[in-house]
Amino acid sequence: MLLLLNMELYTQVNPHPSQVKCNHRTKFASIGSCFSEHIARRLERYRFSVKMNPNGIVFHPEPLGRSMIKCIEGNLTCDLDLIDTPLGFVSLDHHGSFRSRNKEILLQSIQESEINFSKQLLASDVLIITWGTAWGYLNKENKNVVANCHKLPGNHFVKVLSDTQMMCENWEQLLNKTLSINPRLKVMFTVSPVRHTREGLIENQRSKARLIELAHRLTEKVPQTSYFPSYEIMIDELRDYRFYERDLIHPNALAVDIIWNRWVNTYMDEPTKLVMQKMDPLLMRLEHRGLHETAEETLERQREVGVLLGQLIL
Repeated sequence: MLLLLNMELYTQVNPHPSQVKCNHRTKFASIGSCFSEHIARRLERYRFSVKMNPNGIVFHPEPLGRSMIKCIEGNLTCDLDLIDTPLGFVSLDHHGSFRSRNKEILLQSIQESEINFSKQLLASDVLIITWGTAWGYLNKENKNVVANCHKLPGNHFVKVLSDTQMMCENWEQLLNKTLSINPRLKVMFTVSPVRHTREGLIENQRSKARLIELAHRLTEKVPQTSYFPSYEIMIDELRDYRFYERDLIHPNALAVDIIWNRWVNTYMDEPTKLVMQKMDPLLMRLEHRGLHETAEETLERQREVGVLLGQLIL
């Protein structure tokens, strides 16, 4: 007997249709884990206005929220927030990319990043927030979950799994404050598709579950928020290891492209999607490295493509 089989070979995750539709006039801000930077870099590539991560990559909701509050209130990092380590001066609220042997240079770099992001955030139409983990390291001195331990001795910290309700209360207050200053802002939550296997797979699932629940609670409480299922797409649709880097943890370029395309289809309006399709061959031409081009020919090609790209997004 011939059986009619469903030939779909994977379970598709369908993001909820978004009422927010973006175009090249939309201003974006993006904060959070490395996935937030993947999205922001692609927005930059397609010539959208975007600023990202004033504190560098931050995975945990608590230090991420503190960085947002500082930008909103204009409360810049000061020299008292910096600590001297064998590797140079650092801030426990910042990623390791903010590090210098010179305290003044580091402080200037941090403050410039905070000022630039603050300006963009207050002018933005869309804020993309990507959380990576609910596991954090509590600084014993001030009881704050840090953004980065910077290889300081382990006895400075206590490992904690943050409570969903507490995170929700803190973020609801933060979002309401942000929206009181920038009422037109739309907030998109997503959870990083990168599994934090160093904690263990069971612990990773506990962590991701809390972040997903946090996002959904906030979308129920704050009308101007939405959720994009990047973690669910990675775990269900792209579960095969051909979509991972060699470490079998991080999504590879193909996986990020697939999730990015789903994000674009969810949040971009139809005319903008058509413009982005027209931009693709021009961007490939712009990024091409000509083996036999002179420096002058390369600059001329880049200028020519730049003009064509500018005409597309007018």
